[in-house]
Amino acid sequence: MFVKRILFVSIFLLFFVSDCFVISSPEWITFTPLKGCNQTYGIGYSLPVGQCINFEFSYWVIVQVEQINGEITVNTTNYNDPNCTEYINSNDYQVDQCLQIDEFYMDTTGSVSIGQNFPNEAVTYQFFYDSDNDCSGNNYYTFFTNNLEVNDIKYQCINGQPVVSSCYSSRHSDKCTVIPWGTQCVPGSQGGPGYYGCYIQ
Repeated sequence: MFVKRILFVSIFLLFFVSDCFVISSPEWITFTPLKGCNQTYGIGYSLPVGQCINFEFSYWVIVQVEQINGEITVNTTNYNDPNCTEYINSNDYQVDQCLQIDEFYMDTTGSVSIGQNFPNEAVTYQFFYDSDNDCSGNNYYTFFTNNLEVNDIKYQCINGQPVVSSCYSSRHSDKCTVIPWGTQCVPGSQGGPGYYGCYIQ
């Protein structure tokens, strides 16, 4: 009888673990903005899995990949502290689906995928969130679809190089001035530290 009970408990635990478990192999997760579920448009993010990430100096987040009932799901858990112990909330997203993403201030339809999956000719920004002015250490990526203009800043991939411009619009003309960052390390005082890049497939 004792042996049977051990066998029963072992089988129960086996089924429980196989039903929902964390997948540790992926290194990055990408959140891609979509327009009408078929056009990539807007601001997206690619984050490392399993790290306590300081997101835009606003809060901290851990991204995990799980398998629930045979389906791959990405879980984001948000925290109030740099140790990721003061829980705020969490969200689950099925991968490779067109769905509503209420994460990272995106508030848009989009898709979640495993790996670093930037759109072609996207302007990428590798942000080093643990540093003041040194472009090294822990980081994540923000990316902007080509020719996207947000808050009077325009992001373009031209001849394989990232071009970031400050734009001014009036009734008489539209004028953009290139910000001379290029691919050098952007200092913390200018919104960094980080590197701009241009992703070409």
